Amino acid sequence: MHASRVVRAVPSGRAEAFSRDGSCFATIGEDHTATVWDAVSSEALFDLQGHTNTIMKVIFSPDETRLATTSFDGTARIW
Repeated sequence: MHASRVVRAVPSGRAEAFSRDGSCFATIGEDHTATVWDAVSSEALFDLQGHTNTIMKVIFSPDETRLATTSFDGTARIW
C-alpha cells in the first residue's frame, strides 16, 4: 500500500511499472524521461533520458535488472 501513497506524491509523471517486491516504481512523462523512484522514501533514484519524443511505456525486466521503454520517437530502449 505504500506505493499508492507515493504515486500521489510524485506529480512529475504517471506510474507505469512497479518492481515485483514493491520497493520501487517507474514513472513516465511528456518530457521524454522515465524516472525510477524509491517507493518508501519517495526519492528519485535515477532518470532514463535519451528518447526524443514522449515515452509510451516502461517495464521492468523479469529479473528486475533492466528497464525497457518505448517512445513515440519510434524506438525502444533497454536500460
